[in-house]
Amino acid sequence: MSFSVGDTIEFLGEKAQIKYIDKPNFCLTETWVGLETTTKKGKGNGTFFGVKYFECEPEKGRFLKLNQLIDLGAKVLTEKEIEKEKKKKKKSKEKRKTKKKKKRK
Repeated sequence: MSFSVGDTIEFLGEKAQIKYIDKPNFCLTETWVGLETTTKKGKGNGTFFGVKYFECEPEKGRFLKLNQLIDLGAKVLTEKEIEKEKKKKKKSKEKRKTKKKKKRK
């Protein structure tokens, strides 16, 4: 499996964008992947041991070893899958708004 910076991936039912792939200062023997999660399930903001590796919102940054991502069955999402997910979220949001309006009446 090949990953690139900018890819949107899915693993363990979670989606994230790859922001960094390299051997960081804290571990020059292994390749690590920096991720920006879509929810605040991360533990940081792209900074590790005081070094900024990538930019993201607080609590959305996450580092995993490349091998861990592969072992977790991570897969790169295609543009079609990403668009489908966006439409699904939009539709769900619209349904919630409609339900709230009905409850108010």
